[in-house]
Amino acid sequence: MKKIFYNSAILLALCAVALLFSCEKNDQDLDYGDAKIYMPQGLSSNLNYLVPKGLDSASRNYTLDTKNNQLKVILGVARSGKTTDEGYSVNISTRADTINTLIASNLLTNTVLLPDGLYRLPGSISVPEGQSAGTFLLSIDAAQLKSGYSGKKVALAVAISSPSKFSLSAVNNKVIVIIDVNALKL
Repeated sequence: MKKIFYNSAILLALCAVALLFSCEKNDQDLDYGDAKIYMPQGLSSNLNYLVPKGLDSASRNYTLDTKNNQLKVILGVARSGKTTDEGYSVNISTRADTINTLIASNLLTNTVLLPDGLYRLPGSISVPEGQSAGTFLLSIDAAQLKSGYSGKKVALAVAISSPSKFSLSAVNNKVIVIIDVNALKL
């Protein structure tokens, strides 16, 4: 009886070891989806990114740098799909023609194009290896914004292009930043 018990125990242990070594990766560990680079702020149906938005400092889509008198709108890029965590970079640009077309067709009312000299935007962003997303800031002179555009909205089309790796989303590669100057209470 003891011999049958020991043989059964050994056979059971061997089966358990064989099962452990025959397991495949979990589905959560596999690569899936197409790696597309996109701007998460443009995921709404019309690409509009309204500023201000959020209830408190933890959820707002902007910050106010009172020391340097700068409004800083938070923007970013992200990579979809679960792929290798390779780093990538994209170029950042603006598209004045997009805003001018939206204003001319009355899709943006009481809105003007944010002038070139009023803002700063980086020319590119690099997302390091091991991360899938990164943020960058659209910095705007708050004093000039308040004095020159009170009672209006200003808009700027921000786009990404030329990814170093992966491909660009065909739809979410730009965002229309619309800033309600009075709602900011500068």
